Amino acid sequence: MKRSPMPRRAQRLKTDPEKVRQWERRRKPIAQRSRKRAGEDRARAKLKRALLVASGLTADGAGPIERACAGVVLLPEIRCASPFGARPRLEMHEVVKRSRWRKGLTVRSNVVLLCQAHHDYTETAEGIARATEVGLLASAPHVHPFDKFEGGSC
Repeated sequence: MKRSPMPRRAQRLKTDPEKVRQWERRRKPIAQRSRKRAGEDRARAKLKRALLVASGLTADGAGPIERACAGVVLLPEIRCASPFGARPRLEMHEVVKRSRWRKGLTVRSNVVLLCQAHHDYTETAEGIARATEVGLLASAPHVHPFDKFEGGSC
């Protein structure tokens, strides 16, 4: 059965100008980040500060990055470096990726600090195999259910 398109209206729809004005006053732009994502970001920032302080650096990350980078011990063949100024010197690396375990973003045993060089290396084809071998990458979470970071002492 062949269908023809709906006929066009000869006139515009009649709208009340006052209702249009009310709608435009109520209208709000879509938020750039959802409340849920903003909460996750705050929890990750708190976790990062705790990891920095636990590794002997200040809460803002000042000090030698080799002190906090887990790649120094696990991937000694790669030299610690943070050449990109637009990115943080120490990046939070999830052992189990976000795509596999969303709640792992704030679990302390799932997050390690890596310098930019080590973090970029774990994203290459060769680095993925090596990082999996040394324990910097995993396909499933292996943590205790009560290991969630709650902002207390670490």
